[in-house]
Amino acid sequence: AGIGVFLEQRGRERYCVVNSLQKRGSAEREGTLRIGDALITVDGKDTTGYDMENVRGTLMGRCGSLVCLGIRPRGAADGVEVQEVMLKRGTLEWWALHEELLATEDQLGAASEQVQEIRHMWLAEATRGSTLQN
Repeated sequence: AGIGVFLEQRGRERYCVVNSLQKRGSAEREGTLRIGDALITVDGKDTTGYDMENVRGTLMGRCGSLVCLGIRPRGAADGVEVQEVMLKRGTLEWWALHEELLATEDQLGAASEQVQEIRHMWLAEATRGSTLQN
């Protein structure tokens, strides 16, 4: 699984730059990467001069795992401090299942709250009924 970015190599240093974002991919969902941002490090390792396929390989990992990117924002000078960005890896299918799971958890949470309310009402009614019978 990756982070949903398409890269190209630029410059004398041959660093990778975000060329586009995959629709509904991790990077687009998080909104922390922009087209033109330079990818300087992956999990703390300098990727400047790496072959682009090697950089892509470092971005890949298990669905749900995190990757730390060091980026230089588009248009920033070479001396500008690298910003760290954490992204969760995933495939489009994994993200769809993740969203479904979150929605189900929300529904279960709401149902659980309703059950608690009914239980409290029932206990209150049962208590009031036993008091009236005594």
